[in-house]
Amino acid sequence: MDIKRAKKEIKQLLKENTHSKDKMQQESIACPIKGCVIELEEVGDEAFSGGMLGEGFAVKPEEGKLYAPVDGIIAAVFRTKHALAMESKDGAEVLIHLGLDTVKRGGKGFYMKVEAGQKVKKGELICEFDLEDMRVDGYVMTTPVVISNNAEYASISLKHIGECNVGEEILTLYKSLPISLNIDPNLNLKKKECIYDRYQIIRCILSFYLQTKNYRSKINSIC
Repeated sequence: MDIKRAKKEIKQLLKENTHSKDKMQQESIACPIKGCVIELEEVGDEAFSGGMLGEGFAVKPEEGKLYAPVDGIIAAVFRTKHALAMESKDGAEVLIHLGLDTVKRGGKGFYMKVEAGQKVKKGELICEFDLEDMRVDGYVMTTPVVISNNAEYASISLKHIGECNVGEEILTLYKSLPISLNIDPNLNLKKKECIYDRYQIIRCILSFYLQTKNYRSKINSIC
């Protein structure tokens, strides 16, 4: 049993179990503003384009109305009303930032329809804003929509780029479900049938190879 086979088995097991989308919990994030959807990397603000605040997308709005992209609760409304955070009923943390540098307006031109702690339904109007006035004042109104707890998801898939109406699915979030793993009895492990996440799966496979000192140093190189 060599190191190449160990790597191959690990990758195959993760591919079949952890990354199989039919074995994952899925959640959709809808377009919250009518306009043109672009990739987050195209946003002219490094905090968003660099992924520092999470993965997602952005919308170049055609009208000054913001709708809830998910069923859930309003987690926070920024004091200057240019941004808000939501938590979906399935656990996604969604940050919506209306325009770039719009915090400088001090709330002028933003009319929030919701407050922190309020439950909302997908497609519900949650804010209106003076789109044209802000553009005249020199603000770029590209609106990032990011999943701030993206690390909790196995994968986030962008489904659509370009013109989009409110309510159309833009993102699909995939969260791994617990996996039942039948372990080869030849591995001589204490538990033969357990529930494993992807890190436990790796540890189970590696435990066999770590039975001899000869493999210990080699396995450390792939961990």
